[in-house]
Amino acid sequence: MYSISKIFHIILFYPKKIWLTLRFLGRVRFGLREHISLGTKISIREKQGGISIKRGARIEANTFICSAGGSIEMGNDVFINRNCMIVSMNRIIIGDEVTIGPGVYIYDHDHDMSSRGHFITEEINIGNGAWIGAGVIILKGVTIGERSVIAAGSVVSKDVPAESIVYQKRETLYKSISRK
Repeated sequence: MYSISKIFHIILFYPKKIWLTLRFLGRVRFGLREHISLGTKISIREKQGGISIKRGARIEANTFICSAGGSIEMGNDVFINRNCMIVSMNRIIIGDEVTIGPGVYIYDHDHDMSSRGHFITEEINIGNGAWIGAGVIILKGVTIGERSVIAAGSVVSKDVPAESIVYQKRETLYKSISRK
């Protein structure tokens, strides 16, 4: 027997799931028992690339997932909280049972400052069971090891070994200028 909220979700989400599958001609693949909130936006901007969301994924509202020529692969039982942004021009792999807190940004590319309009891309790999805290930014070329924890507000620009706890010590970002 389904609860009222489950029936409501089925009525509202499944037409969106069918529409996404038809619109992107199979380049968006869904598993079973996923829950994708209505405010979530899924986009594929280029002909190559795609998005794969496996069994048991839960993606909360106002999350933006975009394949801008790259691929995004999510493992089983991934949880992505509200207001996240995942954009791929290369490849982003999110392992099984990864938990991603609210307001996380994951980009596998940077602007090439020497050449206007070009990007530098490198694959991102987030290992199974990793926990990504609120407001974390994950940059291109990073591998986060299995069962690692990234503390809230951190910027990850280097590889993180498996079963590590990573946090960013807060330093003074601005120096005051004395007026004489």
